[in-house]
Amino acid sequence: VLSGTATTSAGLAPFSGVGFTKSGMIYLKAMSGGLTTACSASIVLSAGPFNLAHSIVTVGSPTLPSGSGEALTLTAKDINDNQLPSGGITVVFSNAGGSSTGAIGGVTDNGNGTYTATFTGVVAGAPTSISATLNSSAVASALPTIQVIPGPFNLAHSIVSVSAPTLTTANSE
Repeated sequence: VLSGTATTSAGLAPFSGVGFTKSGMIYLKAMSGGLTTACSASIVLSAGPFNLAHSIVTVGSPTLPSGSGEALTLTAKDINDNQLPSGGITVVFSNAGGSSTGAIGGVTDNGNGTYTATFTGVVAGAPTSISATLNSSAVASALPTIQVIPGPFNLAHSIVSVSAPTLTTANSE
């Protein structure tokens, strides 16, 4: 709610220092004792440009079995935490640190300020950090981790071995 006193000139009353931080549709309403209340036409407030400190990277789950995939998501936000309403940013996901390894698939621009890719776990190990860049600049918010854990056994990848090439049988008389 804005309030204050303004001197009108030709039906206009200026208010300085007014700012909006959330995007969306708003209406302005003016009231003054003895005058008819006036309401503006709708005003659409749009998100500003992406902000590296407010954009966030998330993972679908912090752990995944080897051979499985998990969603990585970047949500591009402006300085006021408004999600950008459209795409068009070049986004690259990467991982670093830890001993968990995996492959990151191609990035999909969902056209609504979010970008997704799939991380497929390969080698189980300690958690690895997931990061992203927007137009080649690194996201500066807290980064999530993902840990690859051993997946179910797979006969095609299992090996049977013996400790000695020959065995001696017991003599029975």
